[in-house]
Amino acid sequence: MTRFTLKRYGKVALEFLIYFAITFVVFFVVTLLLGKSVAGTENTSSATLFKIEIDEVLDGDTVAYHKAVGKILIRTRIRLYGIDAPESTQPFGKESAIHLSNLVQNKTCYLQIIDIDQYGRELGILYVDAQDINDQMVLSGYAYAYPFTRPVSNNLKFHEQFAKANKLGVWSSNKALQLPWEYRKEKNKRVK
Repeated sequence: MTRFTLKRYGKVALEFLIYFAITFVVFFVVTLLLGKSVAGTENTSSATLFKIEIDEVLDGDTVAYHKAVGKILIRTRIRLYGIDAPESTQPFGKESAIHLSNLVQNKTCYLQIIDIDQYGRELGILYVDAQDINDQMVLSGYAYAYPFTRPVSNNLKFHEQFAKANKLGVWSSNKALQLPWEYRKEKNKRVK
């Protein structure tokens, strides 16, 4: 019986061991990242990720894709959980949608569904290459950490402070902008 030794197999064995170690570490890190909830604690809901292809970016915090239900494809809207982006008619609304589009269009996306909102939209976290897109929208200044989400994510609050301190996205404006949830509330009052 032949024994495996570094001396016998030399450089090839060492390269294989290094490759195996790196692969294991990357797998472990990705598993940890995808297994966490938005709040940064272990997720008690289903941490199942669904591979999806984004059909359309509707605004800076909502996208659409087609979900197979039996033999039927149903267009489904996803509201990005824990964030709120400017409405399309607000300053930075179009820029926010363009930024989200650049992050997700023509890329392999994974969705973790957190809940369904009162409008029937899936509330979820989008991932591209193990990168949390919800976090990236806030970090780049094109969305706010939504304060009415429970629990409020410490990561999102920290990323919002970073974007504000570095005057990124909505924070680059010299004038105070109306927050999206206040804008919608005021708009709904005008309609009634």
